[in-house]
Amino acid sequence: PDNFYIRVTPRTHLDATIIDDRLHSNGMSNGLGSANGAHVTNGDVETTIGNADPMLILYGSNTGTCQAFAQRVAVEAAAHGFKPEIRDMDSATNALPKAVPIVVITSSYEGQPPDNATRFVEWLQSADGKVLEGVKYTVFGCGHRDWSATFHRIPKLVDGLMANFGAHKLAPVGFADAARGTLYSDFEEWLDTSFWPSVSSTKTSELVASEEQVIDISTDARATSLRHDVSPATVVENRQLTGPGEPVKMHMELQLPSDMTYECGDYLAVLPLNSDKKVRQILAHFGLPWDAVMTLKTDTPTSIPANVPLSCLDVLRSYVELGQPATKKNLRTLANYTQSIAEADFLKSLSSDNAAFDSNITTKRTSVFDLLLAHPTIDLPFGVFLSMLPPLRVRQYSISSTPLHKPGHCTISYGVIDRIALSSTTDHEQRFQGVTGSYLATLKAGDLLQIGVRATAKKTFRLPADTEATPLIMFAAGTGLAPFRGFIQERALQAASNPGRKLAPAVLFLGCRSQTNDLYVHERMAAEDAELVTLWRSGARAYVCGTREFAKGVAEAARKIATKARDGMSLDQEAQKLLEERFNEQIQARVASDVFD
Repeated sequence: PDNFYIRVTPRTHLDATIIDDRLHSNGMSNGLGSANGAHVTNGDVETTIGNADPMLILYGSNTGTCQAFAQRVAVEAAAHGFKPEIRDMDSATNALPKAVPIVVITSSYEGQPPDNATRFVEWLQSADGKVLEGVKYTVFGCGHRDWSATFHRIPKLVDGLMANFGAHKLAPVGFADAARGTLYSDFEEWLDTSFWPSVSSTKTSELVASEEQVIDISTDARATSLRHDVSPATVVENRQLTGPGEPVKMHMELQLPSDMTYECGDYLAVLPLNSDKKVRQILAHFGLPWDAVMTLKTDTPTSIPANVPLSCLDVLRSYVELGQPATKKNLRTLANYTQSIAEADFLKSLSSDNAAFDSNITTKRTSVFDLLLAHPTIDLPFGVFLSMLPPLRVRQYSISSTPLHKPGHCTISYGVIDRIALSSTTDHEQRFQGVTGSYLATLKAGDLLQIGVRATAKKTFRLPADTEATPLIMFAAGTGLAPFRGFIQERALQAASNPGRKLAPAVLFLGCRSQTNDLYVHERMAAEDAELVTLWRSGARAYVCGTREFAKGVAEAARKIATKARDGMSLDQEAQKLLEERFNEQIQARVASDVFD
């Protein structure tokens, strides 16, 4: 009718991801079955969802790792007799159900909760009494030991607060350390040895057959159904910054969607595609033509659209991580599918020997597909292979521009990695190519790219509010220059818009390597120590962007300069100690870092 309108808002327990999952996964099969291709079953274990007990899985995640872990719990939950529901932590604020097992999976970002867990944590911190009596929960946390002062702070905080307010802990809290490079393997070990034994009567050993996802493969039809949870931006420019023979560094300018904004210091989250070469190699290994179509048949929440025909090529290219290092659980599954007793024993030994696992899998970043190439006696069904692969994650890049320069546009600087893979053998040489950098490098002006803006979780990694009074000291190496390009660009526009305005001093220390010359930041810091001391004593804010090793080098050089400055002040030991304590307090308040691997 004319002038009739409906305003729709989602229920409190729903978010856009859940709604999208439901739209794409219910009742959409076109009837393609084994008559059109090979029907792959899940062995002897049959799972049902209709009469299963509910389970709530909450995640707090900025980069997608904890969300992928939540998805893994959901996939396994059906075989354990549960009907899972996945939500972000904020959606459960002041709304935790009782008598339902709740799994909380979260990380910390310099001691702060992920963006989609902030309200949940604030609610817990303000609760009182026994408000959570009757709630049953467990917690798994991710972190990085380099941030020792805040290592696993949020998962420990959530675990402690929930227990204090009367919730019943189902299983001991689990932790994973990103520094070890075994996040996925550690998480699966916790599931199998701690969580599932505490909440389920189904033995882990009974689940081997259910690891395979139930799919129909059709080789005579071509249909795709892609789902995107980010928005398309248009590539305006994509050019190489480095010369021949140098590591490839690129500069890309994007026109953002009209409703997308950002600030200096924010990130651009990019949803990549896996390389065609790798995808075709995998299809060939499994004997599938490039136009093979599959239908994933399940009522369990999954990152791959269920009950709708999908091109196998698109699933491998768009939905799963192909290069993720294999987990110990993956090794045990592969051992069950090899026709060689010797190779089965070898794979099982890798899964039970931590040192052998680290040297053969973690250090070399050996993926499941690498293992299939290295052990040709493994006869792995395609459905089992898919079940081993985590969902494809977005990658975050520091935005290298200011919105003041070109409203509605932003730029990023990125590297393209292409080298011999550490997992290569004499018989099977593989190349390691960075997923997102390699994908971005193929794009041309006019191409569309799925992106989203992510506000920096480090609230101090912003330009100071008083740019006339607060000096800046910036340290970067390689593409770590990106956020500082935005900082400098914004300061230049501020100065140009008001010629009478005098900004505080700013200095950038940039390290880089070339075939003829290497420039190291710590060496230049030592040469410019007097200026650094002067700026610091004037109230400067310091920023660091680069690898972990680079950040450690900057910190060590800064401490040497600070020690030298104190030694020249003729202070007694007690005064020296007080000055050092004050210096450490100032570092916490005035130094911001953006560190990556």
